[in-house]
Amino acid sequence: MRGLKTGLGRTALQLANRVAHPLDKLAASGAPGNTAPIMIVGLPRSGTTLMYELLVQAFDVSFLTRTYSYAYGLPNIITRIVADGTRNPDARYSSNYGRIPGRFAPAENAVFWDRWFPEHPHLGHYVPRQSVSAHAMEEAAATLSSMSAITGRPFVFKNVYMTLSLAAFFTLLPNSKAIIVTRNTDEVVASVYNKRKSIPSWWTIRPPFADEVFGKSVLEQTAFQCIRGQQLLEHSLATLPGERSKVVDYAAICEDPRSVIAEVEAWAGDDVSRRRGQEIPERFERSAGPGLSDEAAANFADYAAFLNESSSQYLGRIQAFVAEHSANVVS
Repeated sequence: MRGLKTGLGRTALQLANRVAHPLDKLAASGAPGNTAPIMIVGLPRSGTTLMYELLVQAFDVSFLTRTYSYAYGLPNIITRIVADGTRNPDARYSSNYGRIPGRFAPAENAVFWDRWFPEHPHLGHYVPRQSVSAHAMEEAAATLSSMSAITGRPFVFKNVYMTLSLAAFFTLLPNSKAIIVTRNTDEVVASVYNKRKSIPSWWTIRPPFADEVFGKSVLEQTAFQCIRGQQLLEHSLATLPGERSKVVDYAAICEDPRSVIAEVEAWAGDDVSRRRGQEIPERFERSAGPGLSDEAAANFADYAAFLNESSSQYLGRIQAFVAEHSANVVS
């Protein structure tokens, strides 16, 4: 499970949420709600968290708090509990690897989406669009509609894992939109690599066939997940309606966040409305990241060259795997 400890604690939490989930229907709203959320995606360390908090401050929207990570089987009940606390969130504009401090601060809560986008042993966090069933679409629409009706506002989400499955997300929620945050690839890789050196296990997104690089160096694993992730994202964008997605660069967010918000407002149209009296900062100090040593940079360049040259073969291999194992991939 993403973002939570493994072992008995995780299993117990899964069981508790599964058992409690039927009770959540008692808290569902019968009123119609918004089923056109905005999903923020992008590679890890690309600026998605900053974009998330900016949208939450600029627009009158709802969002997930950390509470959903533990009671993800009770979305309607939790939404009723936190609705008032999330109406006017504090503007912090600071985070630690995606974690914004504060009881009612926006949180990623990727686990909220696991019921529709489960991790696969070989495909990792990639979900093919054909795996989205009619039942999943009905359940997701009902859940989002009820949560939105409870808060009286549309939802904005952030999920870097969904970067690998944007086409499936658009299939799950046909009225949804996405903001894709981009950043210089070298900066992204250096930042992810710096984090991964300090932990013993895989961290963040897992593209298809990542298990084949588990025995490689941390730098090679990092290059794989970042470059393969970007390739999957670009492939999805090439096949999706352009009006449903908007690309925003991290540098632009830092240099002129007010202009970025104005662009998002024009693009989103009636899906969002501005919060009254909320002042957006004039600019943010751009983080250059930790950088790579000369040796690591040279090694990364070699890995990147191979991964980019083999992009079409990689995408073809994914398609072949899904076609061959459809019974185990498509629900």
